[in-house]
Amino acid sequence: EWRSAISNFELPSVAFSVSKILLGIEGAQTVREIAEFQNLQIEEVIKIVSKAFWYNTVYLKFIPAETDILTLSEGTSTILFQKTNPLNLTNASLNVIARFDGRAPLIHFTRSMNEDELKVLLDDLGTLVNKGFVQRISVERRRVLLNECILSLLSSRGASIIGHKQMKQIFDTIRRVGGTHHPWISRVMLTDRIQAQCKLEESMTPTDLDDMANALEFFITEMGEQLSKRYVGRVVERMLRKIRNDCQASWTPYLTKPVS
Repeated sequence: EWRSAISNFELPSVAFSVSKILLGIEGAQTVREIAEFQNLQIEEVIKIVSKAFWYNTVYLKFIPAETDILTLSEGTSTILFQKTNPLNLTNASLNVIARFDGRAPLIHFTRSMNEDELKVLLDDLGTLVNKGFVQRISVERRRVLLNECILSLLSSRGASIIGHKQMKQIFDTIRRVGGTHHPWISRVMLTDRIQAQCKLEESMTPTDLDDMANALEFFITEMGEQLSKRYVGRVVERMLRKIRNDCQASWTPYLTKPVS
């Protein structure tokens, strides 16, 4: 009972603020819903709820936003997909979770879900995140995906100028030459559709991901220089600048952390 826990607060003003918020809560509510209902700033609600959480007065559950990119934590697949369904997940939730690839935002997997299924899924995901089975991708991984976007567009648009064959030759040459200083570059592949793609694993550390992002940046710079030698340099510079802006714009919603 939270009322008895209020006595643990050191300052009466804090106890009053927490009590005022908790008295207006019915069941589970988001920070945004509390702020709107009590006509408070979100930042103020976060501050008060954080204090309440510190004193074990409230239970917090992370509810992912549609722009969140989620992935399974290492080694959790065995538990999540057991026949006995130990976490009591719905089939709809399991089908979505099974498709998480650490690249696409949540909305990519939920477009066909009805309102009830989506509500259950978000609640399931909140529980899984709290228990460590599912996680949002790190800032370092987001940087890798942003650079992957730039390299992919540069490769495909470059191929439309100099041809697929020459582009593949340039790609292979850069991978071979760059391997000495950027070993992670060997994990950058060119698909048949002339799209660059990195081979990523959940076990990669923040340092590994930073190294991968740097390898991609090296790749982008080298490819820009190679294209400039085969075409008008100023045109390539403008093209690369536009590609960087386009990728930054398209990835901006996924590079920020919304408040639930």
